[in-house]
Amino acid sequence: MWLNYLIMDKEEKKLPSDESISITEQILPTEDQLYRKQSFISALDRIAEVDQQLQQLVKRFGSEGGSSGKTIEAMEEKANQQRTSQNIILNSAESTIDQAIKRFDEQVDAMKTQNMTIYYKNNLSSAF
Repeated sequence: MWLNYLIMDKEEKKLPSDESISITEQILPTEDQLYRKQSFISALDRIAEVDQQLQQLVKRFGSEGGSSGKTIEAMEEKANQQRTSQNIILNSAESTIDQAIKRFDEQVDAMKTQNMTIYYKNNLSSAF
């Protein structure tokens, strides 16, 4: 079957004898973007590490010199509450990062495909 391809301007009307085919072509291969997650996780790990150091500092401050009392206990309790709160936030952030990277991955993959419509005249059908 011989096809005669046409390049059509936007204003040019499609003739009744014209035919078309629409396809979606993947221009570039898909690529998993999850490797980007590690830089975010490293930052979260650093925050958790600093939080743990603060917790240890508060405990050491309370235990050195035989310090005790309501103020020291209140400081330790507040530090424990803060650590629990930070752990919840860090876990939530990691989940959010996973979701964001998956959405980013989908968007990048979508940009690697191209919808195309090819218009042509089928000269073979008009010959009979």
